[in-house]
Amino acid sequence: MKTCSICGKELPITDFPKKDKQRRRSYCKNCKLLRNEMVKARQIEILELEKGEQIEVRGKMSKGHRYSSFVSYEKAAQMVDEKVAYIVNPKLIRKYFDKETFRKLVFRRYGNSCFYCGDEATTIDHIIPKSQGGISSFSNCVPACSPCNEAKGSMNVDEFLYYYDLSTTIPGMSRVDSVRYGVMEMIEKLNYINIYLNMCLKKIEMEENALNDLVEIERLKEKVNEVNETINRYKKAGSQKVLV
Repeated sequence: MKTCSICGKELPITDFPKKDKQRRRSYCKNCKLLRNEMVKARQIEILELEKGEQIEVRGKMSKGHRYSSFVSYEKAAQMVDEKVAYIVNPKLIRKYFDKETFRKLVFRRYGNSCFYCGDEATTIDHIIPKSQGGISSFSNCVPACSPCNEAKGSMNVDEFLYYYDLSTTIPGMSRVDSVRYGVMEMIEKLNYINIYLNMCLKKIEMEENALNDLVEIERLKEKVNEVNETINRYKKAGSQKVLV
């Protein structure tokens, strides 16, 4: 067995084109045309991005419409490293795939099951959200069902699974009841956070130098708001399951 360097699937060695009498290519036969397009797009000269500059990103939509945006040097370098874009010149990179092609490749790599709960996946989710600096790359995008994608929102995967571990359900429990149970768990955790928040407030009233506590409270308030938003998302997700 061998893993394709493009789609990530583990396939029989005979599914890979021959390089010579003894060796095989790193990509499978299904990805050969895609590989040819990637090679065609590459520059013969090895270019480097200009550090400290905003880098332009160009690409095509699924229907052929072109678009352009700007990202930081660090994000552009990451896109090149993860083989979703190539360098045109020190201030410009171009994406290899349009949105629909990229989506198909993600499903080909990971399958059609939701990364979080195992149900049928219909969307693509960013493990590290775009709002937190995540990019559309093969290592950061996974298949997800609509309820999980919507409930996760702008949380990273660790936060999402902390508040509700979708893979851990009570035997015999329906999907709707699992969501309902997860909401109750989050409410309980939220209550503990509120208790700790009140303790910090009382501590501040007793101490003169409480700058660190004020910072901690602001952080906790943000976390409480995030949990409340997540609970509302799960309530909505639960309603959708009931309708289905």
